Amino acid sequence: MQARNKMWEGEAVAKTRIVGISLYPGLYNSKEDIEKALHTAASLNVTQVFTSLHIPEANPKATVEDCRYMCGLANALGMEVTADVSPYTFEIIQANPYDLKAFADLGLAGLRVDFGFSNDELKAMVNNPEHLNIVINATDIDRALLEELKAHGVNLSKLHASHNFYPRIESGLSMEYTVRQAKMLKEYGITVGAFVASQVSKRAPLFEGLPTVEEHRFLEPARAAMRLFATGVIDAVSVGDPLTPREELEELVRISGLDCLEIRLQLAGELSPREKEIVFGNKHRQRTAGMYRDVIRSAVRRDKNLIIQPRNYNVPRPYGTVTIDNSNYGRYVGELQIALRDLPADSRVNVVGRIIDEDLPLIDLIGNSAYEYFCFVEVV
Repeated sequence: MQARNKMWEGEAVAKTRIVGISLYPGLYNSKEDIEKALHTAASLNVTQVFTSLHIPEANPKATVEDCRYMCGLANALGMEVTADVSPYTFEIIQANPYDLKAFADLGLAGLRVDFGFSNDELKAMVNNPEHLNIVINATDIDRALLEELKAHGVNLSKLHASHNFYPRIESGLSMEYTVRQAKMLKEYGITVGAFVASQVSKRAPLFEGLPTVEEHRFLEPARAAMRLFATGVIDAVSVGDPLTPREELEELVRISGLDCLEIRLQLAGELSPREKEIVFGNKHRQRTAGMYRDVIRSAVRRDKNLIIQPRNYNVPRPYGTVTIDNSNYGRYVGELQIALRDLPADSRVNVVGRIIDEDLPLIDLIGNSAYEYFCFVEVV
């Protein structure tokens, strides 16, 4: 038996889905790399670029100059660059929290202030006359600090937040913690971002991906992003690794625009035309999360005159099995279900196929996420 996960329940829902890339000038990416990556992203209407100005292994001055080049090109393509910064970065740039003009002159649109700044300094940065976006660390912030910032006069709704990414394998966040932190930040009107890992172009020096959530480390970035967007409290997802291949980025952009939770299905043999229509020709919905003990029932309206011949029915229905009731079930004919526990064979139920193992966690999100609908795609 599989227990349904309730961690996504709540009222806070992200209103937008933003996709971004990451580039690391001065260390990991040449000007040629940067130019190609920005043109690829811009052609897919990706508008956000993340970079870092305090990577320990980098030459700070070279990083700054290459960052200037990157920002100029990104801005010309209609893209915004946000940089991770620390107090040391301010020394290199010759700026201070009360005067961010040097960062604006680089062409940056925002600063992610990771650590080392007082509340008064943060307040000054939020109110900067250059209108740079200020992004706080979503991973480490707590409610007490948010309340303290609020008491210091910081307009929290003008803040953004972004989780860290984690280069070392096994060091990433749990999904539960990521969501819990994001929910808290949404209560204060703060937008929240997170990172996913490329499965093709991984950043040095460890080459193990740069995700926020550990369980996403070896997922395709689009599939990891869908799980993050499904929480309803993550507004933006960027690929933490640089030089994301076009194929990965295209799929990530496509997923971000879906209005249904897309679940991959391995078919159990050939379907009839009517079965195919039921499975793949509809956006499915369950009215209330956790409504039924044994199955998820699609709320797509049934046709009482429909004829579905019994087929592939004398087989068990393990967790994740997708079925359609055949004509032996009378007025239930055509009902699509997903098994939430291991169920026995039933002569009135045709087994359509099984959700692939990688997508089984999505079952918990049906009726319990930011997606009102779920839909199926066939995998071979």
